[in-house]
Amino acid sequence: MEASIGALQPRLVKGLQPILDVLEQAAESGTAVEMDGIFQAASTDIIGLVIFGKSLGGVDKLGLPSKNSPSSRSARDSELDIVSALENVKAETQRQMVMPLWILNRVGPSKKVMEAKRYLDSFLEECINERLDMEPEAREEFTDLMSVLLESYENSTITRQEVKGQLLTFLFAGQDTTAHTLTWMLYEISQSSQLQEQLADEAKKALPKRDSFADREVLQSNQLGLMDRCFSETLRKYPAAAMGTARMVGETPMVVGNFYLELPPGASLVVPPYSVHRNPKYWPDPERFNPDRFLPEVTKKRDPMTFQAFSAGPRNCVGRRLARVKALTAMSALLRRFHIKCVEKKLPPKQFLSMTMKPKNGIRFVLTKRD
Repeated sequence: MEASIGALQPRLVKGLQPILDVLEQAAESGTAVEMDGIFQAASTDIIGLVIFGKSLGGVDKLGLPSKNSPSSRSARDSELDIVSALENVKAETQRQMVMPLWILNRVGPSKKVMEAKRYLDSFLEECINERLDMEPEAREEFTDLMSVLLESYENSTITRQEVKGQLLTFLFAGQDTTAHTLTWMLYEISQSSQLQEQLADEAKKALPKRDSFADREVLQSNQLGLMDRCFSETLRKYPAAAMGTARMVGETPMVVGNFYLELPPGASLVVPPYSVHRNPKYWPDPERFNPDRFLPEVTKKRDPMTFQAFSAGPRNCVGRRLARVKALTAMSALLRRFHIKCVEKKLPPKQFLSMTMKPKNGIRFVLTKRD
């Protein structure tokens, strides 16, 4: 997937254009919009286009904001079936991570979680069957992730269950992580008028036309350098996978740091990025949003293991480049078109830590059109 980021760009644009149309309407009416729900709907459609070659209908169900509903929480309250199903399963996964095994064995998953799992399995089966039933000529038009997996399945390299497992993994990893990151990024940018104008100027130089999008040349150059640093700083302060990923100790016992704590084979070890990223030993004044932490000359002096937004080592996140391209494409288009103002009364917004780091009640903004 990393080798074909340029080929995915049209799908990102196709997934982003509907939310920009919604936001144009909001800017004209002066209505506050809850951006986490909007970003999540767009991210759902984008990941659908990348994985299945089709939108999952997230943005279609948003509806246009209006002055008759000033809070405009419709994005969060809309029934996005695929989103709600994924959220329910993620909540169960979170519960399994913190609850003792003997309790889990007694209680078991809830009815809501079982329904969500059945829905997701049925959805994946439907997508796979629909593609396999196509004529060969029609299937050749698709260059999405499912095409790659189904080719391996038909060559008996992987099983049908493994196909579904891989599809579900990408759905989980890509559906809301970038959405929450974009919301936090937008909030931090809105808190500094100077930074917002610098980013708007950068976007205007990279995108001369107001309705254009960053293309492959823009993304591979340093034309959005400040925005890229803001993206990294957002992931530092609000890591999407804040709790980290468990790793199992191999056959040889592991000694942890300078504590002389020996972990036996089979033990699980988790290093939470949230804690590492806010450790003043590595990140001075960690609560301050400072994109200059990621200037090249600063980054090279820092231990790379102190920034684990995408984990580290051979098992790091395979979608890291896609996440960056999604974020820079979306944010450059947004700041090229609009001035943003956060209108939440209680700041900073409350954080909610589940499988991902997200704003507990969303974050509302008022947008004003730029020339």
